[in-house]
Amino acid sequence: MAWIEGEAGCGKTGLVNHWLRGISGEFQVIRAEADELARDLTLNLAGQLGSFVATDGFGVGMEILDLIDTTQTDGPVALVVEDLHWGDLASRQAFLTAARRLRNDRSMMVLTSRPVSRDDGWDRFTSDPERCVRINLGALSIQEVGELARRCGTPLSRQSAARLHRHTLGHALYVRTLLSELSTEQLVSSEAGLPAPRSLASTTVARLADTTTDAQILASAMAVLNHRVPLKVAARVAGVEESARALESLLETGFVKWWPGEVGTPIEYAHPLYRAAIYDDLSPSLRHDLHVAAANVLDPADALMHRVAASDPSDHELVEELVKEARSKEERNELGLAAKYWLWVSSLSQVRDQSELALLQGARLLIADGQFHRAAALQAQIEATASSPFRSLLLGAIAWEGGDALHAERWFDEVLTLANVDPSQAPLRIEGLVRLATLFVIQNRGSEAFDAAQQALNLGPADQSLEIRAWSELVRADGQLRGAASGLDLLAGRLLGNGSQIKAPEVDLLLTRGILGFYGGRNVKATADFRNVIRLVRQGAQTAELPRAHLQLAQLLIIGGEWDDAVLHARLGLSLVYDGGQVWIEAQAHAALSSVMASRGQWTEAVAHAKSARAVADMLGTIEALFTAHIAESALARARGESDAVAASLAPLVGTGDSTKMTMLTSLGWWPVLIHALIDQGDLVSANRQLEQLRIAAFDRSIDVEARTASLQARLTLAGGDPDGATVEFTRSLELFGADDAILDRAAVHHYFGRLLHARGKRQLAVTQYRSAHDLYGSVGAEPYLGRVELDLRDSGVLEKAAPGPAGLSLTERERDVATLVARGMTNRQVAAELYVSSKAVEYHLRNIFGKLGVGSRSELRASLFS
Repeated sequence: MAWIEGEAGCGKTGLVNHWLRGISGEFQVIRAEADELARDLTLNLAGQLGSFVATDGFGVGMEILDLIDTTQTDGPVALVVEDLHWGDLASRQAFLTAARRLRNDRSMMVLTSRPVSRDDGWDRFTSDPERCVRINLGALSIQEVGELARRCGTPLSRQSAARLHRHTLGHALYVRTLLSELSTEQLVSSEAGLPAPRSLASTTVARLADTTTDAQILASAMAVLNHRVPLKVAARVAGVEESARALESLLETGFVKWWPGEVGTPIEYAHPLYRAAIYDDLSPSLRHDLHVAAANVLDPADALMHRVAASDPSDHELVEELVKEARSKEERNELGLAAKYWLWVSSLSQVRDQSELALLQGARLLIADGQFHRAAALQAQIEATASSPFRSLLLGAIAWEGGDALHAERWFDEVLTLANVDPSQAPLRIEGLVRLATLFVIQNRGSEAFDAAQQALNLGPADQSLEIRAWSELVRADGQLRGAASGLDLLAGRLLGNGSQIKAPEVDLLLTRGILGFYGGRNVKATADFRNVIRLVRQGAQTAELPRAHLQLAQLLIIGGEWDDAVLHARLGLSLVYDGGQVWIEAQAHAALSSVMASRGQWTEAVAHAKSARAVADMLGTIEALFTAHIAESALARARGESDAVAASLAPLVGTGDSTKMTMLTSLGWWPVLIHALIDQGDLVSANRQLEQLRIAAFDRSIDVEARTASLQARLTLAGGDPDGATVEFTRSLELFGADDAILDRAAVHHYFGRLLHARGKRQLAVTQYRSAHDLYGSVGAEPYLGRVELDLRDSGVLEKAAPGPAGLSLTERERDVATLVARGMTNRQVAAELYVSSKAVEYHLRNIFGKLGVGSRSELRASLFS
């Protein structure tokens, strides 16, 4: 990808056009250009590429990916997007979604933008030198000014070029304009200064003054219209009869471009700076008259902006029409456009209450549309409005989105205080309560979160999305207070049926059930819930927590022994985190990847992901992130057989060992690992104490850990000198293990039991247990663990051939993802959809996979991976 950045007039479009001329005939070119006036029209920029089914940035991004994929069949593709800084937020997210997933396609993306502050994820992507070439177009040097002058047919001495450079500060458009407007004598004269004015605006206005009267008024009308229009439309607004002659005079200036081969002969300014210079020079009366004329010529929708520009404070009819349009656009979910109309109402209305309410409505819709920075820019105006629950709610939302939780809480509290006085403000009170509940859940303030969510539900929210959010926060808070099982029981009264029966609007409740299932140790059911969440999203459902669905599914698949799928979903979750900037779960994604890599002996990758998990967790400081960072570090130490490091990693999670002071929303799956490490160290006193606390914690949370506690008891009984008792406990443990228990835990019990039997001289029984452990470890490619089992098998006189593990371990990360899905029977297009990549990328990876594994078909691939 090429990212071309620079101020207006620096030559971005010129560079792109020059490049496109150079690749003519070689590339299939797809092009879109943002319009400043359309920045509030959701998906307007992306929509220039065609009609899309999806209505959100991510979904449209995947369809853009499919468009590029299809177009590649006729040759390499060049996707050019100009003026991205003016693009609507959803379109910017759509193009970023596609860009992230174009890796092995015959394609190139070229984007131009002004250097503006961004909060859409593009800065992070364009800073990656392996993915993007950045071209920053700054001012021309003296030498470059001289070169440009030579190419324009006006060769200058170095002294004259330096003089022109000082006058224009090297601005390419300014330089070119002066080169076209001034004579050679004016440019090279050392005595006379360059003519005033000293800016492009004055140069443009001065040059326009040399044209005909009709050309000047036509140029003024074009400046007011401010977008590409048919010549006759601009002429009607200008009141010019001989439009062709007027256009001919304008074309001589170079300010205007036209398309004579197209229907209606469209015209527009060659650069927005020319338009701005002419528009700013219009007298107030002429500007007003031209806006009125435009409003009379254009269709009602396009005319509205011009009516606003030409209006006076007494135009109550226009204000009411804008109110009607704003409501209509909101009903059609065109939130950015509705926000614009409300803000126009705010600026036009002479009724203070109406003006302030319109301002608040506009800010609300900007926040709902994801345009936080534009809403934040209105903060001072919002604070100046009269005190109201609505005002406080918006100021709280702005503070929350800006990361200021302290002030957000204060504003939301004020919403409740003010709304409590007026019963008609119940909807705002409900939203304030839900927002507080969300804040409290994230801060692990379960009791306050539960009360806030319960109050919201008691008020009977009419808005289904608010009702679902309230339920979600209620059951999560209940989980924090009484454990995941309690939250699940509570949710069972609201969310009925299995995941396949849940409809799209309730996808967030299904995701919440999956989260609670994970923390409650109900891993099989939680796995199904997360798979259904992902399925619903791919069918069009919308949730802000898609990355979490992939991430927690990955964690569950690690437990269940589906490690290839786990890595796939962890990587997808991480890529979606980068797409959406959801850093609060980035640590968990790195932790999941580290755990699998460590358990497979891929030390370099495991260490890198563990360090990333720790860095993000330390930065955020959230309980969930810190827990998972510790767990990742313990997984690395466990795979290496370093019991001291395992204990050091997990000890902070239990603190004093008092289970009553530990967060209730934890799966406890990490705790037996700590106790095994303590036993390995010989610290039996601490191990016994921790085991007792684990049993208490599991009972309090209704989590079934009996199989694991039986194995721990077996080891402690053996350490106490009772091998018979240990044999009974090991046998009981293996009988208790079920589908919800971790594969590493089950394999470890077989291994420990085998060692006990071997020590008692029961060689054949020991070998049976060793082989069971070996099979389980081998099924997931747990190389470090396999090595330790094989040593014990050799000591038993069995020369067990090392399990090769999945053949695909020699593949790259993405190749392994593709191989896993292809071997499952998916088509290339299905694999592409699953991985959020293009079919061409899948084809590329598949060729590499076949070559590396020495296979020639999908059936051979399946046999190679899973035989």
